This record gives sequence, C-alpha cells and structure tokens, in this order.
Amino acid sequence: MFLPGGSLTMTDGPRRTADPESGGPVALVSTKPTWSTELPSIESVVIDGRRRIVYTGPSMNPTLREPDLLWVEPYGNRPVRVGDVVCYRSPEENVNIVHRVVSVGHRLDGKPKGGIRTRGDNNLWPDTGVLATDDLLGRVVSAQRGSRLRPIPGGHTGRMIASRVRLRKAVLRIFIGVASVVYQGLVRIGPFDFLLPGGLRPRPVCFNGRDAATLKLLMGSRTVGHYDHRFSRWCIRRPFRLFVDEQALPDPESKALDHQSK
Repeated sequence: MFLPGGSLTMTDGPRRTADPESGGPVALVSTKPTWSTELPSIESVVIDGRRRIVYTGPSMNPTLREPDLLWVEPYGNRPVRVGDVVCYRSPEENVNIVHRVVSVGHRLDGKPKGGIRTRGDNNLWPDTGVLATDDLLGRVVSAQRGSRLRPIPGGHTGRMIASRVRLRKAVLRIFIGVASVVYQGLVRIGPFDFLLPGGLRPRPVCFNGRDAATLKLLMGSRTVGHYDHRFSRWCIRRPFRLFVDEQALPDPESKALDHQSK
C-alpha cells in the first residue's frame, strides 16, 4: 500500500532505494525465486509513466546485480527483439521477472502467435514458460548502480552481450576442469612439503575440548584440515593437499600426536 510521504511499503521485508529523479524513497520487496530456476522476484512502482524496479537475484549476473535500480519503458508499438532485457509478469506465479529475450515466434501450443522465450544471462537453460506480448511490462533501458547510470542495450548488441557472458562462463568451466585434473595429478605425485620452510610443514595437532578431542592439521598457525570421525578420514583443504602425505598422517588413536588444549 502507499503510505504518506510517497513510500511504497510491503509487509515482508522491503528493500529501500531513492528515486534519482524525484528524490523520494521507493521501497520494494524481494521474495523467493519462482516460475523457473533462479528467477528474481521483483515488485515495482510507476513514476511519470516509467517503471522503476530494484533488481534482486543472481540470474542476470553480471549484466545486472542486486540492488541495481532499473528503468523500464513500455514497448508501445515497437517490436520485441531477441536480445532485449524485458520485465514481464509471470503468467504462472503473478510476479515480475527481469530476463533477456532469446527467441520470438509461435507459442509451442500454437496459440497465439508472437510467443516469447526468455532466459537469465547467468542461467544454464531458458525459462520454461512462453510469453505473449501482453505479458511484458516493458524493456529495461537503463540501470543505476551506485551513482552510475548506464544503458542496457537490446537487440543485436544485447545478444552479443549475453553470448559473451555465456562464453566466459564456458571458458571458466573448462579452465576449472583442466585445473582440477592437473591438481589431482600433482597430488598423486606429491607431496611437495620439501619446498616449505620447516615451520610451515604440515603437522597434526590434537585440541582437547570439554567433551571430545578435535584433530586438526596445521601449517604454521593456519588450519588446513581436520579428521572427520563420521567418515574416519582426514579432510584437507585445497591446495594444501599438495604438501601433505595423507598416507603418513597418524591414526587418530596414535599417541604420536602433539597435544594442545584450546
């Protein structure tokens, strides 16, 4: 509801931001993602014929980040283009969503024409729903992050931006996969503790608590691992396994551990 002073108040924890044109406060609510994976749920207000939205959620990162303030303009007679970032009302959950248009064509059920498919730049798959033009509240034309107001391109430029985001994510996944294989190979070849100064070489320590002893692996003063009694094994953080000979770690029942009280 609207309250005196021009603020919009929602009952379940609104986020507040200042409207850059009027200077008045705008309070908007963020609720849980709905309709498809990682969809940001957003409420909005209309000021001077333009919709203001505080963006929440991760699905459009890095193009949009919480709590960017978005400007949304109605399409009017302009066509919806692949690559546009749009705000639409989810026909299933009745909440506002901001995603990018990935296709414009016929609905899968054959009615009516002009079906629109969307996808978050940070999502792996398109949204499950197919939209009609009437579902759209408008196109996101600009976003304010801090004091910086920047345009949000649509059409061909928007498609290029989305493709670049997905390419970067794909390259990162490949890099992480290759790095993981190399890391596991080095772990099997190691350990490389001989490269460390004596004071930094890993050592197991028993910390005596009130109820039970906790076994930890230290490198200097840093804890790099611990013994998990549930699974009867040592858990060592990356990349410190490169410097640890797991076969040489003592059994928890061993008396050879250093003892130290918390």
